Amino acid sequence: MQLYSILILFCYFCFSPSMAWGNSIFTVCSETDSIITLDKCISLALLNNHKVKISGEEVKIADSRLKQAKSAFYPSLSFSAKASIMDENLMFIMPGQEYVIDLPHIPGITIDKIKTPPTNAVIMDKANAHTRFSLTLPIYTGGKTQAINMQAENNVDIARNNKVQTDREIIFDIKQYYYSYILAKRMLDLLNETTERLEATLNLTESLYINGSGKVTKLDYTKNKVLVDQVKNLKPEFEKNYIKSREALQFSSGNSLPDNFSVRSYDIPFIPVSTNYDEVLRQVYLNNPDWTKINKAVEILIAKTAEAKSSLFPSVGIFANMDANFNDFNYGLSNDYNKYIWTVGIGIQYDIFSGFRTSAQIEEAESGLSKVKEEKLLLKDALELQIKNIFHDIAAQEKSVISLSESRNNADENCSLTERSFNQNITDTGELIQAQIMASLVQIQYLKALYEYTISCARLELISGIEIHN
Repeated sequence: MQLYSILILFCYFCFSPSMAWGNSIFTVCSETDSIITLDKCISLALLNNHKVKISGEEVKIADSRLKQAKSAFYPSLSFSAKASIMDENLMFIMPGQEYVIDLPHIPGITIDKIKTPPTNAVIMDKANAHTRFSLTLPIYTGGKTQAINMQAENNVDIARNNKVQTDREIIFDIKQYYYSYILAKRMLDLLNETTERLEATLNLTESLYINGSGKVTKLDYTKNKVLVDQVKNLKPEFEKNYIKSREALQFSSGNSLPDNFSVRSYDIPFIPVSTNYDEVLRQVYLNNPDWTKINKAVEILIAKTAEAKSSLFPSVGIFANMDANFNDFNYGLSNDYNKYIWTVGIGIQYDIFSGFRTSAQIEEAESGLSKVKEEKLLLKDALELQIKNIFHDIAAQEKSVISLSESRNNADENCSLTERSFNQNITDTGELIQAQIMASLVQIQYLKALYEYTISCARLELISGIEIHN
C-alpha cells in the first residue's frame, strides 16, 4: 500500500494544473535559428503579435480623434457652388398707379385722376449660378470645446496605456509558456529516466525470482511489475503535456519559431526578489496601466460634466460670407451692384428650454464621475490585496524551493544508499523501487516549485511594471 500511495502522489504532482498551456492570437514570422532564448521569444512576440498591432492602431485612432477635437479652435472655411434653371424668368409685377393731376379749371373738361396699368418687369434670368465662401469661428461655447479636447487628450493617454499593458501581458504570457515548456520537457525526461531505472530494477527482480535465490518471491515480483507498468502508463500524458506546451510557445511567439526549435538552457532560474511590498506598491501607482486608466477616466468624466454644463451658457461665433451671382440679365436683382456681396456678422445661440435634457445630462455626468471615483477606491484596495497575495506566494514558494533543494539531495542520497543496501542483500526490491520513485517525486516537486516561483515573480512584474530582481 505504501508503494501505491507514493505512485498516487507521483501522479498528482505530475498532472496538477500548475502549468499553463494557454491560447492567444498571433501572426507569422520567419526565423531560421533553431536555438531560442526567452528574450528571443519575447522579441518575436512583440514584433508579430496581432494584439500589438491592434493596440498600435488604437493609439492612431485616438490621435486622430484628438486632432478632430482640436479643429474646433480654428476657423472653418467652406466653399459652395450651385447652378439652377427655372421654368421662366423671375418677374416683378409693379401694380398700377393712380395720379391726381392738379390742372387749371378748363370749362367743359373734368380730369380727376390718371390710372396706369400694372407693369411686368424681369428681375433675373431663369438660368443662374451662385457661389459662396463661408468663414465661421466660435469665440465662446460655454467651455464645451475645451471639455471635448480634454476628453480626447485623456483618451489618447488611455490608448497608449492600453498598448503598454498589451506589451506587458504578452511578455508575461511568453514567460509562462516558455517555462511551461521547460517544465514539461524536464518532467518527460525525468519520467523516462525513472522508467529506465525501474525497468532495470524489475529485470533484476525477475532474474532473482527465476533463479530462485529466495530473496524475491513471486508476490514481490508481481507487485513490482504492476507498479512499474503504472509508471510507464504515465508517459502518454507526459508526452501530451510536452507537445501542448511546445505548441503553445510556438503559437505565442507568432508561429515564428522553427519546427525543430530547442531552448538554449533547460534550467528554470531561481533569483531571490530584491524589492519589498512598499516599493512595489509605490511603483504600481506610477506604472500600473489599470491605475493610470482609472485616473484618466476620472479626468474624462470631469470634462464630460463640464461639457454637459456648457449647455447652460450661450454659444457665440462670428461669420463672414462672400457671395457671387452669375446671370445673363444685367438688370433687376442681377445687376453689377449685386454680383459680389460681402457679409460679416456675429451670431448667438442659446437653448432657453430643452425639455430638461440639459439637467439630465449634467446629472448623468456627475453620477458617472461618482461611480468612477468609487471604482478607483475599489481598484486601489484590489491592487494592494493582489500584491500582498503575490508576495505571500513568493515567500512560500521561495521557502519551498530552498527546502525541496535540500530534500532532493537527501532523496538522491537515500536512493543511492538503498541501491547499495539492495546489492548487499540488506533491503528488498520494494524498498529500492520506493526510493527510486521518491527521488523522482521530490525532483518533480522541486521543478514545479521553481516554475511556480518564477511565474509569481513574472506576475508581480506584470502588475508593477518594474524588474523585481537585481
